[in-house]
Amino acid sequence: MRRRKARLSSLFALALVAAIAFSPLPSVRPQTTPTRSGLVTEIEATAARHAKTNTSMQTQHMIELYAEDGEQVGLSKREIANFYEEKYIEVQETLQPGPWAGLLPNQASVVLAIMSLLGIIGAAFKDRITQLIEAILDWLYSQLAGTKFLQTTALNRYRRSLVDKHAQLRIPFRPNRPLEMAEVFVPLKVAGSASVTSEIDAYRAITEHRRLMVTGQPGSGKTMLLKHVALTYGRNQLNMLSDRPVPVLLELHRLSDPDLSREALIQELVAAFRRDGFPKAERFVAQSLKQGKLLLLLDGLDEVNSGVRSQVVKQIQDLLDECDKCRAIITCHLA
Repeated sequence: MRRRKARLSSLFALALVAAIAFSPLPSVRPQTTPTRSGLVTEIEATAARHAKTNTSMQTQHMIELYAEDGEQVGLSKREIANFYEEKYIEVQETLQPGPWAGLLPNQASVVLAIMSLLGIIGAAFKDRITQLIEAILDWLYSQLAGTKFLQTTALNRYRRSLVDKHAQLRIPFRPNRPLEMAEVFVPLKVAGSASVTSEIDAYRAITEHRRLMVTGQPGSGKTMLLKHVALTYGRNQLNMLSDRPVPVLLELHRLSDPDLSREALIQELVAAFRRDGFPKAERFVAQSLKQGKLLLLLDGLDEVNSGVRSQVVKQIQDLLDECDKCRAIITCHLA
């Protein structure tokens, strides 16, 4: 009987140990003083572990597990759920295979090649579209540059064109090696007349006199002076003239019509603006002549054909008489 009782006691003890060993234990956490940041870190660590082990989301269990400590540190049940679920989803997304993971190496190469080709085609279309837009804008500018709305834009383009045109001097015998205007321009000294021996700087003369006739031997720098004035305006440095006129350079050898009229002379000024990036300048020229806002740079009176020179001189004189507020500089070789 005693042996049987001992055997039963042993079996009971073994059963009790087995029950304890194999029964699920409730989730427990170390009993420490909780902090909000510590709880959040712990919740997120648990969420990451669940995601990595492909365990289904345990939101309700986490709320029950952390609700009591959460109340102590101001962490609501909704926040517990949010921290857990957001971290779970974040980690799970990082573990998802990329869009090309299932492709074989050759397939991936084909896909990359197609994507590269599409990129090249897209860039080509982008360039074409950009060129088309620029062409449309240039056409609109060419049609509307003379309007008051685009006058500032037109003058800015005119300045840039003058700089591009006159900043360098292109010489026939060294076409690929132009000279910089700043390096070769020598400020001219001018005298009032043959009886006046004292000379003054050309720019001082331009400042003090609204009308100038600059004469000199060939190569003395008369044309260079006019180009330098235009370049100085293009660089927005023609500050010595308080009325801030807009210079326009006209080579007088272009005037070859024996019946040249004042209107035709004005159209030559308009054409000079057009050649330098300011199209449709009729309105601007007419208003600027009337208001005295132009500086006429008339180069090479002696180069006008002798058969029409008297008519050209007459029309220039008539224009200057009518537009008496306008400044003018005329160059001519000495006879």
